[in-house]
Amino acid sequence: MSSQLRMSEKLYYQFVRVMNVYRNLPVGQMLIRQHEVPVA
Repeated sequence: MSSQLRMSEKLYYQFVRVMNVYRNLPVGQMLIRQHEVPVA
């Protein structure tokens, strides 16, 4: 149980790290800007 939790935790931190890198890429920023709904 605890080992499973540790695995998912590792995956989660990996995912967060990838998302941070992706957000810093110009392509990622472009895509994020596309998917953001502008508030009138």
